[in-house]
Amino acid sequence: MKILITGANGLIGQNLVKRLVKEGHEVTALVRKTSKLNELKDILNLNLAYGDVRDLESLREVMGGQEIVFHLAAIVHLPYKEKETYYDVNVKGTENVLIACSGNKTLKKLIHCSSVGCYAPLNEELHEDSPCHSQSLYGKSKYEAEKMIKKFVKSNPIHYVIIRPARVYGPGDLTLLPLFKMVKNGRFFNMGKMDAKMMPVHIDDMMDAFIQAMDLPIQDGQIYNIAGPEVVTVKKFMDTIANIMDKNIPKYSIPMPLVKSLAILVQGVFGIINKDPPISIKKLRFFTHSEIYSINKAKEELGFNPSIFIDKGLEDLYSWYKENKLI
Repeated sequence: MKILITGANGLIGQNLVKRLVKEGHEVTALVRKTSKLNELKDILNLNLAYGDVRDLESLREVMGGQEIVFHLAAIVHLPYKEKETYYDVNVKGTENVLIACSGNKTLKKLIHCSSVGCYAPLNEELHEDSPCHSQSLYGKSKYEAEKMIKKFVKSNPIHYVIIRPARVYGPGDLTLLPLFKMVKNGRFFNMGKMDAKMMPVHIDDMMDAFIQAMDLPIQDGQIYNIAGPEVVTVKKFMDTIANIMDKNIPKYSIPMPLVKSLAILVQGVFGIINKDPPISIKKLRFFTHSEIYSINKAKEELGFNPSIFIDKGLEDLYSWYKENKLI
């Protein structure tokens, strides 16, 4: 099939491109002219197209003849940026994708990558119908994009599916590199109780979910949580990283109120110089906020069966860091 992927240079996009090209599909990767293409430039039989989801005409130029559209492009984290930036890319950009899709007579399905960041911060297992009242600009914008899709298709029928991934990790992921480096250099210390829970999903399992959403004749407008096969505490997550590198994390723990006070101070200083702080209240959510998701719907309707547990997944990531001389 002819497939268009927006945001093709991100972690998820790069892996999806490789998977679909390997399976014999005719893939077009939409990237910006300023995008780094290290993982895409050498892929045989890949069509590269330059554009931006904020530029409707660039979308129309590449949309013709496409049968499947994966909309992955999004702003995830921009320190000290106004909320309009998130809206322009995540919401207005999605509207532009919808407009371009509506003019394409060959389109079979739009697969929109949303996020579990949509959900309200509740200390319970979150289902697809759980309240979506995110406290973050990113989460709010992703939910606004979902509502945009539902509103748009009422007058412009488009077959679509919404995927809400949990934290995605695996080879190619740079977001965890600082944690690996801190553990390796003996600079990581436990903070608070370290009992926050998470369900990280390996990139290979994530790819399975996207392929299943593309291939199966599922009902329009369905939403699916996609997460890993196990619930782990942040302590187990960090201990696994340490074990992989044969390192030890000190047994004592820094009280969380002290860490939060330091984070407020550091993010204030870095805010003055308009740079991303090494520690902030937002980044501390990784250590303090539990995220447990039900993936029963994806299992039952997509056949989703995540199989990569964190010991194997984090070892894969560490090997990739070493191969690329990042650590």
